[in-house]
Amino acid sequence: FAKPAMTIRADNPTMNGYSSVSQGEAQAEVSGRRHVRLVGCLLGGMLAVAMVVTIAGGHANPEGQANPDVPRIALEELDDGHVESTYLLVRHCARAPSYVRTGIIDGGGKGSGGFVASAATEGLPGTLGGYTAEAWPDWGVAPAACLPRGTALLQELAKILKHGEKFEGIGALPLPVSVVNNGAVRFNQSANAMIEAFGDDMEVTASVLPGLQAGSCAMSGETKAKALKEQIARVPKPQNWTQLVEKLKEVIGRTANNSKVLELVESYRTGVHYGCISGPDYLWSVLVESLQEEYNAQLELGWGRLTPDELYELLPLHFYYYDMLFATDDLAKHRMGQFVAHLGSWAKHPDGTKIAVGSEVTQLGVTQLFNLSYHAPPLGYLARPPGGAFRFRHVATGDSSRIHADFIYDPALASEVYTPVVVPVTFGLTQTTSVDLKEFVEICERAVTCSPSSAAFADTLDQHEFKKNTRDQFC
Repeated sequence: FAKPAMTIRADNPTMNGYSSVSQGEAQAEVSGRRHVRLVGCLLGGMLAVAMVVTIAGGHANPEGQANPDVPRIALEELDDGHVESTYLLVRHCARAPSYVRTGIIDGGGKGSGGFVASAATEGLPGTLGGYTAEAWPDWGVAPAACLPRGTALLQELAKILKHGEKFEGIGALPLPVSVVNNGAVRFNQSANAMIEAFGDDMEVTASVLPGLQAGSCAMSGETKAKALKEQIARVPKPQNWTQLVEKLKEVIGRTANNSKVLELVESYRTGVHYGCISGPDYLWSVLVESLQEEYNAQLELGWGRLTPDELYELLPLHFYYYDMLFATDDLAKHRMGQFVAHLGSWAKHPDGTKIAVGSEVTQLGVTQLFNLSYHAPPLGYLARPPGGAFRFRHVATGDSSRIHADFIYDPALASEVYTPVVVPVTFGLTQTTSVDLKEFVEICERAVTCSPSSAAFADTLDQHEFKKNTRDQFC
């Protein structure tokens, strides 16, 4: 089906995640007929229990064929039911790193302004290069924008989804297809990469959904700080944390200048500031994430001092930090409840395929609120690589309907082709890979059901303040 020319404009010029208004605006043309105005995290988690993993996969190529050399194991059957609708939450492209929020490191103690992009505070640089012995590579794009390889991943994923019947574990997409994102630069770039790859012979619509990266329940600073401090006290760091930090410092190297900076960073204690966990743990997370982006971009990894296997070993420095930010339902509702509410609305009114391009943060909120678990080797438990997608399939069998969950991802992000691997996702409610449709919708509706303290605090805010509070920066 031919698609009309469309213009997507971001309603809110404020960027999400690590992006910043100071990065300016970017433009991209995704075909001769589609012009999109663009306004401008590997997160994951750790699970302490083992699970049995079944995998389906195959290489993509221009013909959409599967590579028979890739071992495949069939996923759980869908009860011989009919897939009425499919909902995908896709992590955006592999991107260039962003800035260092120095106010998170020092807990605001130097009057840094917290989240001001690239704003240096006394002794703390606002850019990544101030913390490493050698300069980072030239990424070739604006901070936090999609890398060429990053958009290629999304295009390859779209081709795989389009020809899903040719890939074991993927299957055909119910039509029509609707692609939504929140309008920020890397989300728009990612969405339009997929739209372009779907082609004009597929029925696809696109729109901006500003609330995609927003919370549903307001939290006061005191309540949020209390919840985060309780999490920090309750959840210990990995036992080899000190060794991992030392390994990371070996990778980034030492000079007189950055040694002095790192000593200052480590002089700060772990705390809470602006709803984020302050202190050195934030910097370790940013550095590991940036090394991950080097790997995604097929650049030299860690100045030649790091192998992919060693990068995997460092990922807990990144995972742990973000686990803490979403580790309770109240925190997840505050940071990402609106998307889950949209998911519930889609499930109540099944219509083709909904593809939401979000971030690792969106996926982390969904993981918490549905109590999901899965293993994505070799990346680890609850890993969320660029182009990775939660898939919820609405399956009707007789008079009943269930939602089946799995996760599609590429385990070899530095390869030249997207290798679609599908692993089962378990719902905590049932300890199986599916839940009854009614139960699924009830979980989604609870995502916008706020605690009494949250509701009371929300009553003290006007509409602008509520929106600002529930679109809290994601540290």
